[in-house]
Amino acid sequence: MNANDLAFFYRIFLGREWETGNKQERLADDRLGQHVADVASLFIRSQEFVVTVFHTMIAGRRLEGTVFESIPSADHRDWITLRLPLSPSSLVSIWECTCWYEIHRTIFGDPVFEETVLGIKAVASQLGSAPAARLARIATCTEDLAALYEVLLGRPWEIQSEEIRRTDGRIGHPIGDVANEIIGSLEFRLKVYDTIMAGQSPQGECFASRPEAKHKNWIVTRLPMASTTRAQIAKAASWHQIRRAIFGDNIFSHEILREHKHLARLSDAAMPLDVQADIILDSLLFERDWYLETYRDVAASGGDPFQHFLMHGVAEARNPNRVFDTRWYLSAYPEANRQGLNPLAHYITEGAALGHDPHPFFTTEDIAVANSAAVRHGLLPLAEFLHHVMPQNPSRYSAFGPYDVHRATQNNYRRYELPEIMRHIEIMTVKPHFVVVINGDGGRAVAATRNSLEKQLYPSLHVADSLTAAAGIADSETTVRSYFLWLDAGDVLMPDALYELAAALNADPDLDLIYFDHEVALDHRHYQPMHKPAWSPDYLETFDYIGPAACFNLSLAAGLLSEVESRYDLILRFTEHASRITHIDRVLLGRPVGGSKKTLHEKQASDMRAVAGRLQRTGRNGVVTVAVPGTDCYDVKICVANEPLVSMLIPTAARVIDYEGTRIDLIVACLESITTRSTYKNIEFIVVDNGDFDRDRIRHIKIDRLKFVTYLLPEVNIAKKINIAASHASGDVLMILNDDIEPLVDDWIERMLGHLEKPHVGLVGAKLVYPNDTLQHVGVVLCDGLPDHVRRGKPRGDIGYAFSTSGVRNYMAVTGAVSMMRARDFWSVGGYSEDLPIDFNDIDFSYKVSESGFYIVYEPNAELMHYESVSAVKPPRPQDTQLFWRKWANMANDRFYNEYTFSTHPPTFDIAYTERKH
Repeated sequence: MNANDLAFFYRIFLGREWETGNKQERLADDRLGQHVADVASLFIRSQEFVVTVFHTMIAGRRLEGTVFESIPSADHRDWITLRLPLSPSSLVSIWECTCWYEIHRTIFGDPVFEETVLGIKAVASQLGSAPAARLARIATCTEDLAALYEVLLGRPWEIQSEEIRRTDGRIGHPIGDVANEIIGSLEFRLKVYDTIMAGQSPQGECFASRPEAKHKNWIVTRLPMASTTRAQIAKAASWHQIRRAIFGDNIFSHEILREHKHLARLSDAAMPLDVQADIILDSLLFERDWYLETYRDVAASGGDPFQHFLMHGVAEARNPNRVFDTRWYLSAYPEANRQGLNPLAHYITEGAALGHDPHPFFTTEDIAVANSAAVRHGLLPLAEFLHHVMPQNPSRYSAFGPYDVHRATQNNYRRYELPEIMRHIEIMTVKPHFVVVINGDGGRAVAATRNSLEKQLYPSLHVADSLTAAAGIADSETTVRSYFLWLDAGDVLMPDALYELAAALNADPDLDLIYFDHEVALDHRHYQPMHKPAWSPDYLETFDYIGPAACFNLSLAAGLLSEVESRYDLILRFTEHASRITHIDRVLLGRPVGGSKKTLHEKQASDMRAVAGRLQRTGRNGVVTVAVPGTDCYDVKICVANEPLVSMLIPTAARVIDYEGTRIDLIVACLESITTRSTYKNIEFIVVDNGDFDRDRIRHIKIDRLKFVTYLLPEVNIAKKINIAASHASGDVLMILNDDIEPLVDDWIERMLGHLEKPHVGLVGAKLVYPNDTLQHVGVVLCDGLPDHVRRGKPRGDIGYAFSTSGVRNYMAVTGAVSMMRARDFWSVGGYSEDLPIDFNDIDFSYKVSESGFYIVYEPNAELMHYESVSAVKPPRPQDTQLFWRKWANMANDRFYNEYTFSTHPPTFDIAYTERKH
């Protein structure tokens, strides 16, 4: 970037002239062969340029200072894609964005943009202080560099003095040449970027509207690109196609990122990157095939897996092999991070000799079995272990799940949190007292539970001999409020468990119930977490998802302890009286497999009695059975007390489709299947058509109550159709249906009606299945700001995570394809929002219901077929997406689906930890 560019951008974005300062300060930096001030100004400019672009876009200003229009134009997009370092996918996405909010999200979620900013900051802050011995060789010095430097930057490269060309013994290159490679190569690539984007030739002349052969030849000979891209450039008919080919090329993108990476590492590199690469390759500790199989995005890119690991994988905490965990190693041995080494290189050169473990579950003791054989084979012990010991005994060294490693990493972090925890305990204004009852006889299990209590960081606790004794403590309370935990023998509280509970009570002293996540120890190395949603009253009636990981207000629980049969019974009774319930989304309790001493049959019988008692106390009549054989998931079938009129609202386009050779008249099939299949008969239909439906098509169907309403407005607005249908409804209960729906069970209406007998429920959704017997809808969650269906595409008989598919569950939203609500609740929230005519109107309605204080329920036993897949499923309209974001910015997190814990693309409830707050 030349001086004129620097001054121009600095003046435009920062509003002041660039001042070089005192010339005496521009001392020659003999380590780089360049004036320090010149080099620093380049990177300071780059940093301020990119960061200021960030603020410029947020403020909505164009380059010249005028305000951006509400809808970004092609000029705006051109300016953004030409000036900002973005990955190819983001460059394409910019052109698909319909509002500035989407553009902001695209830019600042782009890894290339983020990495470039961070890299420039690192170099700008430390560039002048790197000793000569730490300079790394970037690439082979070529004669092309000087020529290209002069062509692109308009000045020849000058080496300041022969004294500068001191040989660096480690790399065998003159320092001046190395500096030439670093600075020249970076400037070259960035200048090429700007040159291509600005549409200028290497000589500064404007490119022709159609690229000539000489232009294409210059590009393919000077830029690093894959052979397929070279062919694409040769065939390109426009500069737009050439740009897409260049910046969509993995090799070119990789090379640009590599330059930034190397420059960022220059400031504090204890070892040249190429030397680290040689050390890792020589160790045989990088498993290429495993890396490609594990990280499918790398395989799809077609790039070299080792180069990806070296340049990107480490920064993304990816692992080089089965027995080295990058994130865990850096958390356990932070000195590796401080030294600026690749963690695997650190382990090879230093960590192994110091006894560092490469993985929380592959310790130095495991690897010791490979020492003697390693000497014979000439390998490192870890390499011998990886390539020879593990294949001989695969069952012993089975793979560990994401939670196992996450657990070990969190244990490392807890060490650093300890001083802060102790300081917090000292200054707490509310210091609750905890009473613990251990259910079970003496022995090792009880001893393990007591041992975990003795290790608690929060000191105020008491172990009561029985529930009666715990209730007696509540009676003797004076000023200190007591809280109660009911554990099974063998349950182990994490050392910070009581502290976390006390901290929650300091944040909200009026809490009645606090529950938290727990884990089950499958063996001494493998653990299965139970990650829980926010308070879910309906989920609790199908499955005791809270379990032993609960803390009760003792004064509120004391009166119940003499009546309860089990802890599940206590939780059901207690939550009928508790007003303030919260969830701590951390694993604070561990328990062994089969923590309860009851047999499965005994537990099922006890649990079903507890749920039956809940029905009786809440004025409902129903039958409780086991929902999933061999489990403690239950099905509660309510006998509907009265039979309200259910008005079925069906907007239709009266389509006839062909599905696998069968002609299906959708609205006719929908009406016929509901009337003939459903056992609930007190229903009416309100069908809203477009005025083109021939009523003779349904003459053969006997329907007692059917109303047709004609929608004649020219614009498509499904939300308006639903509101029109609701205005013609006579029933106290409304059922919104798509016209491509057919019931698969007889009692689906009764199943959904049963939930409306609970005052806290405002909306009920159903289980929808595609014609190929896979799931279409079992609940909707919010992921990365947009709603999505959980476990879509799984088999119809899928059980789900903790019975998320097979049991009743609370969600923030359900699809409007089949949903039921009270008529008064529909109108109290304003019906469907007609400003969302096509997309998101059902999710918007769900959020309005939730915002009004109601819970939303998914009912798994109301099963219907949904023909949605037979039509082209289009992405949501951009204008609807924009409006949805504006309306529900406060719904950034889904309290029933933790996107830091579970997978999000797609949301399947699979454990997949991402960076988070702890």
